[in-house]
Amino acid sequence: AVARVYLRRGNGKIVVNGKAYNAYFDTEVTRLMAVKPVLLTQPTTAHYDVEAHVEGGGRNGQAGAVQLG
Repeated sequence: AVARVYLRRGNGKIVVNGKAYNAYFDTEVTRLMAVKPVLLTQPTTAHYDVEAHVEGGGRNGQAGAVQLG
C-alpha cells in the first residue's frame, strides 16, 4: 500500500480517502494502527488535521502505510 499523508494546522480531524478514519478503517486494530503516531503526540493532536490518501494493499497494509506516513 502507498500513502500520501498531509499534516495541516486545524482542529484534530483525521481523514483517509475523504472519509473519517474510523469510518474508513473497519476494525479497531486498523484504526489504532493508523492513528498511533497522532496518539503518541497527544498534546499537539488538537492543533493539526491529518489528511491521507492511500491505495493498494488491504486495509491492514493501508493502515500501516498511513502510520508510517
